Amino acid sequence: MFHAVYTVSSDDIAFFHGTYGVAAERLICTGDTKYDRVLERAGERVAQVEQLRDLFDRWTPSRTSNRMILGSAYREEVSLWLAALASRSATQPHWQVLIAPHHLDPEFLDWCQQTCESRGLTVMRKSQLSLEQGPNQDGAAVVLIDSLGILSEAYGTATAALVGGALHHQVHNVLEPACHGLALAFGPAYKNSHEAVHLVELGLAKVVASTVDFAAWWCRLDDHSEAMAGEVKTAVTNLAGASDRIMTAWQTHLGS
Repeated sequence: MFHAVYTVSSDDIAFFHGTYGVAAERLICTGDTKYDRVLERAGERVAQVEQLRDLFDRWTPSRTSNRMILGSAYREEVSLWLAALASRSATQPHWQVLIAPHHLDPEFLDWCQQTCESRGLTVMRKSQLSLEQGPNQDGAAVVLIDSLGILSEAYGTATAALVGGALHHQVHNVLEPACHGLALAFGPAYKNSHEAVHLVELGLAKVVASTVDFAAWWCRLDDHSEAMAGEVKTAVTNLAGASDRIMTAWQTHLGS
């Protein structure tokens, strides 16, 4: 009964045609509008990203060269990162790490803080940071994101991300860090995400199933994080435009 069905991929065209018998001429592959929306939001929130970056930079320890975010993180991602951290030598570049829990659970935040501090890391919560007040001598090697609604903008302050969920269940949103051009890694349970599968197929996201995998990926980022990030941003941008394609197809149909 629909004049047209706009699909994300050619696989979807085959599904609608084969399963529901939708006529082929009514099926039009346009891509996914979610790419447009996530890029649009990133463009709208530049000021918020810069404000967060200024805040985190002010509290970055000396000799720290890069920033990684564990986004939508569970204990599995935090434990993986800490195990890889233990394997790094003192001569390797220092990274500030932001931990953004998938659920803002006080018990999980306490566990993160206690576990990191037991490894000798200085930990601050985002709500404790201030642009007016100067940091202590050590800064904050780890910042716990204890605020809702800022994950997308926090991604914009980093150079790399370990996206949570895929070490034990399924991966969470990979588009938000990708649209900011971050080098990406996540666990092996990522097939629930079309965009995660696409980035893996392009060689632009690393699947990490063990500490060894993650440590090796992290080591490569020490020197090449910016180049890898640029490729990710380009891949996401190339997939944008579905909204315009839908409007063009719709207007063509109306005109005919």
